[in-house]
Amino acid sequence: MNHLRGKFRPHIAVWLISFHSIAAYAVWRMFTTGYSGPAWVMLAVIWILAGEGISVAYHRYLTHRSFRCKAAFERIHYALAALAFQGTGQAWAENHTQHHAFADAPGDPHRPSEFGSGFLRTILGWFWSHMLWICFLPVRPPNYVSPTRFREDTSLRWQKRYYGIFAASGLVIPYLAAGWDGLLLAGFFRIVAEWHVIWSVNSLCHMIGSHATDAAGNRLESRNARNFPLHCLYGTLGLLSFGEFWHAEHHTEQGSARLGKKWYQLDPGWYSVLLAEKLGLVWNVQRPKVGTTA
Repeated sequence: MNHLRGKFRPHIAVWLISFHSIAAYAVWRMFTTGYSGPAWVMLAVIWILAGEGISVAYHRYLTHRSFRCKAAFERIHYALAALAFQGTGQAWAENHTQHHAFADAPGDPHRPSEFGSGFLRTILGWFWSHMLWICFLPVRPPNYVSPTRFREDTSLRWQKRYYGIFAASGLVIPYLAAGWDGLLLAGFFRIVAEWHVIWSVNSLCHMIGSHATDAAGNRLESRNARNFPLHCLYGTLGLLSFGEFWHAEHHTEQGSARLGKKWYQLDPGWYSVLLAEKLGLVWNVQRPKVGTTA
């Protein structure tokens, strides 16, 4: 099944092109006039808040139920996730659940092998898995039903109702705090940069590196870094993505709240969950059963 058969969404394409164009101007400004200190502070703060929302709330909690939490913790994190401009929690979780159900096989919304093998098809497959798939309505395979809990969850309905306000605050707040510098750097540039970090989990982590294996020894298409330069790249992107770049480990134990199993696999999302657990905000935290070295 070719997922390009899904309906093309021109409004998404226009949205992506517009944000990338403004972000490109923001980069040009970075190397010409530069930005104020408050703008850089806002970039760091909102990047962390949005990363916390996506990694901890959308991914580990909502999609994989790797811990339980209080309602206030849940809703605050859903609001933070909206700052990343990656869609509502319901849509995000439905797509990611389908990804795991059909990982790198027909039915996976963003599999890199969508167009087959060969150099040009590999390049197109990378582009598809990285961002092009977003411009098409994901096709739900006839033998697959998305979990009903995503449609029935009252907190997700609440987030969907106010999603536009939460997302817009990711542009309004930096503007109020640092003017046009804040809007360009901590707003548009931050959103696009964070997009590409998260999108790289779907593309790079399923295309480059050594194959991971499951508990039974079966080869998975999710990849581990296989050399020092790749470890440096994945480590940097791992920090920027709140630990999401330890994706191969995640595919071996999807229910674990900890993604980076080894001591050098820094996982800020896991540290956040641990802190919340100590404060009594979350409980029933699922830990990895195998492969942990620290």
